[in-house]
Amino acid sequence: MGHLNERGWINVATLAVYLPLLAGTLFTLFLQRWRMKSFYYLLTFILVKFVGAGMTIDVQLNNNTSLYTPAAILSTVVLTPLVMAVADIINLKHAASSSTRNTPNDRRASRLRPLELVNRTAFPSHPPPSYSPSPYPPTHSYPSSSTTTSTDLNLNKPLPPPTAPRHSTILARLTHLSILLSLGLGVTGGLRVFSSPTSSTPPTADQLSSGETYMRGAAGLAALAVALTFVAAVMGWGRARGMGTQGMQGGRWWGVAYGVVLGVGVPALVARVAYTVGVAATVGEWDGGDGGATSVWDPLRGSWVLYLCLAWVPEVVVGVALVGVGCVKPRA
Repeated sequence: MGHLNERGWINVATLAVYLPLLAGTLFTLFLQRWRMKSFYYLLTFILVKFVGAGMTIDVQLNNNTSLYTPAAILSTVVLTPLVMAVADIINLKHAASSSTRNTPNDRRASRLRPLELVNRTAFPSHPPPSYSPSPYPPTHSYPSSSTTTSTDLNLNKPLPPPTAPRHSTILARLTHLSILLSLGLGVTGGLRVFSSPTSSTPPTADQLSSGETYMRGAAGLAALAVALTFVAAVMGWGRARGMGTQGMQGGRWWGVAYGVVLGVGVPALVARVAYTVGVAATVGEWDGGDGGATSVWDPLRGSWVLYLCLAWVPEVVVGVALVGVGCVKPRA
């Protein structure tokens, strides 16, 4: 029976801290009728954190070396769903789709006859006029083109739904592609690099070399995804703020979401990516924990202070910020 070191206790804290975040994520999905895609990414991130923390605790308490490799891999690729959650929450494509969704008032109005719709719109406090039969034959008069206004022709014509800017769609696709490629390279490199300290078959030099290349590529793509998220947030900031002044349903929320992403989400992700880059840059120099200078970047045996400041705290900050933004979003 082993004992928990500082990293082990950090993982115990993970189980306690992420439980309310899980509740907030599920609550937000419930309020949004399970339609908020970004919170499915956040839910995946939280579940991966639970699994990774449980594996790390089991490795230390029960000396379960078979879980060392998957625990190390999860600790490096857990950034993937978090970046996707931040990138997707500011995707203006969702603003266009949500604005076309019928509200209860819209559904009630769609069942009204045209005359009732006009009367209730123009004279909401007066009953519709009554009509009596006339003894004179009806005369048909047609409005001339000079007296017909565009307001008469478009009285019941719905406004066209807003469309997402082209750059927003392109940046969102590039961000998702970058982070998915980062995930694939990270898993492939982790399988080649990570091995149990007591393993009888340590990785060969060729495996370490190729694994190092894969992990560095994964770290570079993760950094690119965060940079693209920042660019998308900056370019869409003005449009998001303008939604609140246009009377769009939930328009003010988009300004809040962009402000939180720019002020909290992106800086925290930069710190988290810096830790990932440090891990990937020193893969070939890990010394197994015998006190070398570069062993501090080992994802499971390195410095717990470095891990706490550059990885654990930024992840919690982003999770809390996203849950807070989601909870104040107008109900769907």
